[in-house]
Amino acid sequence: MKNISWRIELGAYDLQVVEEVTITKSVSSLTDTAVIKLPVSVLNKALTLNDKLKRGDKVAVYVGYDADLVKEFEGYLEHIQINQDGISVECEDAMFLFRKAVQNRTLKAISVKGIVQLLIRDLGLSLTVNCSYEMNYEKFIINNAQGFDVLTKIQEDTKANIYIRDNSIYIEPSYLTKAGEVVYDFARNIENGNLTWKRAEDRKVQIEISCTSPAGKVLKATKGVT
Repeated sequence: MKNISWRIELGAYDLQVVEEVTITKSVSSLTDTAVIKLPVSVLNKALTLNDKLKRGDKVAVYVGYDADLVKEFEGYLEHIQINQDGISVECEDAMFLFRKAVQNRTLKAISVKGIVQLLIRDLGLSLTVNCSYEMNYEKFIINNAQGFDVLTKIQEDTKANIYIRDNSIYIEPSYLTKAGEVVYDFARNIENGNLTWKRAEDRKVQIEISCTSPAGKVLKATKGVT
């Protein structure tokens, strides 16, 4: 039997005790997150973090089996929550760097890529922009907003996947990037299931698909039997 191994670097510290770690990754969300849960006390002594950690401290989470570790999360401490059930250290990936105020401005005839490049310049970041969208705004207003708010608005308007990988920020249509393949096998990695085999002619299905093109146009198609 394999043993779970882990290492968590939090600020200047390597954590020695952890109750639970939840890592969430999705290109459809602006941020990848990690929630590290710690006990309130260790060896009958209260665990205090407020004087040791601060918002923006770097975080790295490594997990694996039998000391064969893989870095599953890298980011920054967003905030700490403390209650009677324990301590919750909530972290975000590099999108955390966009949680700062940017310059107020009214932009005209500007592309999505151009807006993001302005954000990066305002925040002093060294990120490369990889944008697959050709969409332009006739007018775009930034007023008392953080860079993160602007990216959220762009994602709402375009339905694009916006994420940071390898010192680049990507803005691209959904399902454009294939991250890998997973093989599901009832004999290896599926605990249970309720699949039912049916012949195609016995199964009446109608599918409606809608998407947004890189130019911002909504496309729809319907196929099948009602």
